Amino acid sequence: MSEKKRDIFGEVASIEDASTFDDSSLPGHNPTPDVHITDEGNALWSYQREGRINGIPVAENARGLKIGSDELLAVAFELVRVPKSEIFYMSPDNEDGIKKYDDILGKVYNGEAVILEENKQYDPQKGSYLVWVRYDLMSYRLHPRFEYLMRE
Repeated sequence: MSEKKRDIFGEVASIEDASTFDDSSLPGHNPTPDVHITDEGNALWSYQREGRINGIPVAENARGLKIGSDELLAVAFELVRVPKSEIFYMSPDNEDGIKKYDDILGKVYNGEAVILEENKQYDPQKGSYLVWVRYDLMSYRLHPRFEYLMRE
């Protein structure tokens, strides 16, 4: 009794019929390596070239010090946060309020501040919003233990 080989798509009748698809010749087979830019390895460069650590500015008197390793950089500076609060009216007619709000947002954009809380309430009598913003000014300063770096 002879078996007839059936040619049906997707049916494997014997081990000889099974094959693996070699996709190494197709474009995109070899994925590009993932390149992640992290603060590790770049923190020292950022401090020396931009005067920043983790995107936050370093105090003027602590910039340009002779720091040669990421380890020393990590322990030599401390983050200083100064709490601030602003209350003002903001409307298209009130340029002072818009300027205050823009100044705060500019500091956030530059890494100098972080907004912790913000509240806006419309005042129908004045025809403008009463805005309250609580934020912290941030900068890195040299830890007192490492002040010897300033004398070098």
